[in-house]
Amino acid sequence: MMACAAVFGVSAIQVKQDSLPAFTYSLHTFLAITGMFFVILLFCRKAIYHPDDLAKAKDHGVDLGKDSPALAAVLIALMMIAYGCYQGVVGSKHMQNNQAEPSSESRAVKTAE
Repeated sequence: MMACAAVFGVSAIQVKQDSLPAFTYSLHTFLAITGMFFVILLFCRKAIYHPDDLAKAKDHGVDLGKDSPALAAVLIALMMIAYGCYQGVVGSKHMQNNQAEPSSESRAVKTAE
C-alpha cells in the first residue's frame, strides 16, 4: 500500500495542469485500496496467513472461523458504486466550474492576442 501511495503521489506532482485534482484523486485511490484491503482482511481472515501458519494453527486447535469472500465482494462493490455517485455529483460541479472559468493558460493566450 505504501508503494502504491508513493507511485500515485509522484505521478500527481508530475501533472502540470490541474495538479490539485490529480493529487486529490491519488489520495482517493490510496484510500480506496486501503479500504478494500481492510474489507478483505475483515471478512477473509485466512487470506492474511501463509498456508503453513494455517496448518500450524489448526494443529494447535485455533479456528479462525469461516471466511465470507462474497460479503467482502459486495461491500467492495458498494464502495465503488458510492464513489461513482460521489464523482457524479462532484465531477459535474467541477466541470461546471471549469466551463465558467477559463484556465490560466487560455487566459494567457487570450491576453497575448
